Amino acid sequence: MEKLIFNGETLDIASEPLAPYLESLEEKPNLFSSSSACWRGYIGTWELVEDKLYLVDFEGSSANLSNNTYWEIGMDFLFPNHKKVFADWFSGEIDIPQGKPYYYTAGIPPTYEENIFLKFEKGYIVSKRTVDNHEKIAKRIEFHENWEKRNQQKKEKKSLFQRIFKGEKR
Repeated sequence: MEKLIFNGETLDIASEPLAPYLESLEEKPNLFSSSSACWRGYIGTWELVEDKLYLVDFEGSSANLSNNTYWEIGMDFLFPNHKKVFADWFSGEIDIPQGKPYYYTAGIPPTYEENIFLKFEKGYIVSKRTVDNHEKIAKRIEFHENWEKRNQQKKEKKSLFQRIFKGEKR
């Protein structure tokens, strides 16, 4: 996950504010994922200062696949001679998951107890909202418990069918 320094705290975010900037570039940077934990090939660290969003750190990898080499890259790769860059390209929401994550199925991101959404227009924060996910989590837990019960009942029926009609013993 990317990081956001918000109210003096460094938080994980489930958003990619750099993506619109990278998509806007005529010559796309050669980013390389050295790990399946981060397919985009980089992690950005952002900071909210006086209602403005800044990219304050960039860590990633680039590669030359013709000779199987890759190397670490930083801020200078995208923004030479800049320590901090105002994200005027970003309009959208940054999702800040909060609390305990609840996992349901492999490959599907977890649902957190809460999500804070910060909305931006051209790098300036314009609103903030918080979503409480406890009811959603309770419904998903109930659904999965019922699903597991139904699967167990199907297994028991199949086992009974096999014993009665196929003469199988327990």
